[in-house]
Amino acid sequence: MVRLTYKYYYYYYYYYYYYYYYYYYYYYYYYYYYYYYYYYYYYYYYYYYYYYYYYYYYYYYYYYYYYYYYYYYYYYYYYYYYYYYYYYYYYYYYYYYYYYYYYYYYYYYYYYYYYYYYYYYYYYYYYYYYYYYYYYYYYYYYYYYYYYYYYYYYYYYYYYYYYYYYYYHLFTPTTPPRIQNTKGLHLLTTSTPNGKKVQILLEELSAKYGLQWTTSLIDLDTDEQKQPWFLALNPNGKIPLLIDTNNNNNSSTPITVMESSAILLYLVETYDPDHHFHFHFSSSPVHRFKLLQWLFFWSASGQPQQAGLNHFKRFAGVVDSYAIEKFKTETLRIYNVLELHLSNSLAGGDGGGGEAREYLVGEGRGKYSIADINAYAWIRAWKRMTITEEEMGRYPLLRRWIERIEERPAVGRGVGEGYDEEVHPELLLSSTGRN
Repeated sequence: MVRLTYKYYYYYYYYYYYYYYYYYYYYYYYYYYYYYYYYYYYYYYYYYYYYYYYYYYYYYYYYYYYYYYYYYYYYYYYYYYYYYYYYYYYYYYYYYYYYYYYYYYYYYYYYYYYYYYYYYYYYYYYYYYYYYYYYYYYYYYYYYYYYYYYYYYYYYYYYYYYYYYYYYHLFTPTTPPRIQNTKGLHLLTTSTPNGKKVQILLEELSAKYGLQWTTSLIDLDTDEQKQPWFLALNPNGKIPLLIDTNNNNNSSTPITVMESSAILLYLVETYDPDHHFHFHFSSSPVHRFKLLQWLFFWSASGQPQQAGLNHFKRFAGVVDSYAIEKFKTETLRIYNVLELHLSNSLAGGDGGGGEAREYLVGEGRGKYSIADINAYAWIRAWKRMTITEEEMGRYPLLRRWIERIEERPAVGRGVGEGYDEEVHPELLLSSTGRN
């Protein structure tokens, strides 16, 4: 016998032949079961109700609701449902036939798992993790750190973030096989001034130590350096780029180094133990800092001016006489700074008097180093910059410095045909699968 009054409602479930519909919006929800109709409206924070009908027992209890606190419980026939919520904590559990569902929440933590769908999700504080077995999707997040991995058919993507540092997995589905399979040092370059810097140093290290490396040329005309596979290695999308799998840093992760000056420093620190092309900090601290000084001077002051002159003179497509004159004036000013330094006559120089210097850094007349290589790769092309013989004649010491470096066999190889894509088309990399 069922007693039904204004405050007691009739509620009936039959799962086999009945259809269930649920709609929820803000503080409102609505149920509809085939021949039976149930409507519930909730407003403000207080309610209480209770159901009892034949073989089905449904009990709902609510005691005091304020802000984030409430509690309720369900149980009927062969199906069991439990829900409990306190402050930021709640828990519920489903089990019926062959499906299992579990959900647990505490503070900023919750977990649920689907057995037949192979779905797992875990969350704690600012940390969460989930994994799809059939879709090969994995995601992991912790505080300011997150990691995710996609694998689907032939597609692989890896992303890692910690604080303001990004690390992309070395390989993507379009990474050329040569990149994936090459061991040791691998230089991705084109014979531009920045590319020539690294090419020259590698040739010098090869002459001194027998260093081996692999060279791959990047086709700038097709913007290969802007492809996803290259950006995964160097998000700046520029050459040169160095990949080192020799693990001299005692790590199992290959090293990728972008920016030509950074590559020069990495190579001498890692592969020049006798300090032929740099200075040891403990034995020559002053010269070590002077090397960094002239390395950064050219990269920050000289290179941008000459690069601007090169662009507006050769590649801008329009004649901008103001821009050409501005960059030319600044380039010549930088040449004059180098001329004064090589004269060894300034108090700020390494020598502060005496014979003219042969190289930028070192005792007396100096020692050939990566500071010279860094500047030479650009200054050697002065004739292409609309700089006349008469103008360059104002800098005799700089002219002699250029000639002195050009006489080195390794320098000739570093700027030679060995890095010319027309002479060696087999060195060109492509994400189309050719290489």
